[in-house]
Amino acid sequence: MDLMRDNRRHQPRFRTFNVIDDFNREALGIDMAVSVPAGRMSRYLDKLAEIMLIHSKYAWIMKRNVLEICSLIGQSHMVSP
Repeated sequence: MDLMRDNRRHQPRFRTFNVIDDFNREALGIDMAVSVPAGRMSRYLDKLAEIMLIHSKYAWIMKRNVLEICSLIGQSHMVSP
């Protein structure tokens, strides 16, 4: 997690709250606002955790279905002695 601050010329400052996976350097989420209080960060992390949980369930189901399909294809192409 990282907080960054930036501003553009003649415009107000803004902050970004970045959640980054250190293992593969993937940005899991970025929240931008003029102010990022602790309550907003907590709600954002809860929402991100819920999204990641749903994503991991779907990824597991898809992987399981792909393995089943590959197994069925392999069985249909097997030659009987």
